[in-house]
Amino acid sequence: MKTILSNPKIKATARGQLLGHYSVPLFAHLYAGGMLMILSDFFRVLISPVRYTQFIIFALVEFILLLMSGLFTVGLCKLHLQLARGKEAPFLLVMSGFFQNSDKTLKAELVIGLHILLRTIPFWLCYSCYLIFSYRFLLLLSIPMLVTALLHALILQINYSQVFFLINDDPDANLRELLEGSTLLMMGHKMQYARLLLSFLGLYLVSILTFGIGFLWTKPYFFAAKTAFYQQLIKNWRRNG
Repeated sequence: MKTILSNPKIKATARGQLLGHYSVPLFAHLYAGGMLMILSDFFRVLISPVRYTQFIIFALVEFILLLMSGLFTVGLCKLHLQLARGKEAPFLLVMSGFFQNSDKTLKAELVIGLHILLRTIPFWLCYSCYLIFSYRFLLLLSIPMLVTALLHALILQINYSQVFFLINDDPDANLRELLEGSTLLMMGHKMQYARLLLSFLGLYLVSILTFGIGFLWTKPYFFAAKTAFYQQLIKNWRRNG
């Protein structure tokens, strides 16, 4: 039987991983988030999406920043994996995604994004028809389509949630193997993973109420919990493989 630790034990493991090693992931998350925020704000001021051409450039910049966030995510995955395995985890690991397998990371982001986008096509077609013909029933029909698209997107995100960890652990794997590997690891564990993510909702709300100060603890803790979950999936796979 394929079983892993309960979510409370996984979160306790994450807290243990951070104990005495909190400063490095703290500054790594601050650096990654800060760089993306600074670049985003810079381009928002520089390119105001008023005209059509400016809007296209603005959307392209936002897309590039989204890709950059994936590269930072790979680096943060590596840093947290090193901590989880009791190995040295220098701050510069946060940048490792830009220098190691960056092409694979970008391809993974594009493929996952495309899979999600394809699930939204029925909604956009229906909603576009509503905008053209103004038939109210088309608007009503688009609502369940949107809900269905969001559910499909959530399931896909959960299925592929381990890809960035696998890029670090199996750098020689091709893109298809990484996507399939994540899907296999998550088989039978999707609901537990979703509950783990939802269990941080309260902490995120508190962090917002503290004007973002709480994120200094919440983000490294959240990432450490996802890393501990991945570690459990790998152990379980080896035990039952």
